[in-house]
Amino acid sequence: MARRKDTSDPDWRARWAVGHEEMARLLERRRARDRELEELDARRQARLRRLTLGLFGRP
Repeated sequence: MARRKDTSDPDWRARWAVGHEEMARLLERRRARDRELEELDARRQARLRRLTLGLFGRP
């Protein structure tokens, strides 16, 4: 049977906190990258829309 972690151990608490800070940092970096990619995608779509309107005229 699995034993419960001794969460009263200060070393365990420190490792847990550091692990969670690292995860939060990684998540924030991923969210920032997602925002960058969304902006790039929006610019690319706008450029494509302008190009197609220029080639085929406005509907």
